[in-house]
Amino acid sequence: MKIENRILINFNEPRWKDTDLSELPNIINNLNENVKEGTLLGELFHDTYNDRSSIISLSNVSHKIDRLVLTDNIVIADIDILDTPSGKLVEWFLSNNWGKFYSRLNGISEPEKIMDIFTWDYIYSN
Repeated sequence: MKIENRILINFNEPRWKDTDLSELPNIINNLNENVKEGTLLGELFHDTYNDRSSIISLSNVSHKIDRLVLTDNIVIADIDILDTPSGKLVEWFLSNNWGKFYSRLNGISEPEKIMDIFTWDYIYSN
């Protein structure tokens, strides 16, 4: 399953209004190196609330990001849902409009600043 032009994150939303986004273009450029290599992978159910690590568990890989674009502080992607057990679950969740892609990022607070984005994982919610 291919998903085209999916908004992964909109930094214009109110929750980001006090966040320093000055490094965002560089972060997306660095991630695009992984996209070119075919290594920007994401997981199903990665615990993004408690684990901000860049380590991807291959047993949970569900998708690969094939294109990543930053336009007006909105990150848009083309995503290939992989033929893995986790990928099949993501397909099912998507077909039922359950869940979302959630950024796994690292930052600092006071002032808030995004230091790095590792990937986007698929998180179940309905």
